[in-house]
Amino acid sequence: VAPVTLTDENGDFVAQVNWTAPALTTVLSRFDEDEVRDILNFGRNGVMPAWGAPGGGPLTEQQIDELIHFLRTVQLTPEDVSTAVDGGVRAGIRQELFDVGTFTVDDDAELIEAEVEVIFKRITDIDASEADQILYGRILFENAADSGAYNCARCHTQGYSYGATSEDATAELIEEFPLLEESGTLTDYVPGGGFFGWNLTGGSEVRQFPNDEDHIAFVSNGSNKGVQYGQGGQGSGQMPGFAGRVDADLVDDDGEPREWTALLAPEQIKAVVAYERSL
Repeated sequence: VAPVTLTDENGDFVAQVNWTAPALTTVLSRFDEDEVRDILNFGRNGVMPAWGAPGGGPLTEQQIDELIHFLRTVQLTPEDVSTAVDGGVRAGIRQELFDVGTFTVDDDAELIEAEVEVIFKRITDIDASEADQILYGRILFENAADSGAYNCARCHTQGYSYGATSEDATAELIEEFPLLEESGTLTDYVPGGGFFGWNLTGGSEVRQFPNDEDHIAFVSNGSNKGVQYGQGGQGSGQMPGFAGRVDADLVDDDGEPREWTALLAPEQIKAVVAYERSL
């Protein structure tokens, strides 16, 4: 985490929060190297500082390039990503069982884990019901694995990255920092309600993408700067792709273009889209 000062629209102090930074072991799956270079040079959304000289940071162009070359060496394998994502899903199911009162933390751990596995198999089944697919999508949308490196909530839900991950957690934050509510910075926890990323609630996704296929393609590939998407959307390049990507400028040991690991499998992206469209 990193300490970040939140301010209101007038620049006045609201709160000093601990902001969780996502793991970088899949960053080249999410963004191409030019996009990573731009983020390193100029920072991101007022939270990550500028590190490169073009943005007023301390690192030279060569040092930024060397940093990117290092990042190539620490990207996770498909097996590692799958294990992390599934682990996050199981953790999400476990929390859901606590939230709805099925179990408490004092109950038998083996009984809890057995129920987690039953639900995991049910919602990940290829023939899962619509309700189970939406539940799966919601848990993926808020997947906390690797500090939120695989999820949507850290950009599309206000407060997620500094601990407002439920109504109770939001209430605790507001109790500690009353100005969060008084300034309108954070009044309640609204999944998909928008923050750095667009507000996905109120049918906005259905209007932006009239059919599921275009919506799935956008979540799979992300946005490209200046390229239109959906119904009049203008790409910023900051929306990552979750289906992995091929880098034609790099080759592997066999001389083939480098493929970076997909963060989510096609059926997982489909579930996320089903959840977003339900909002």
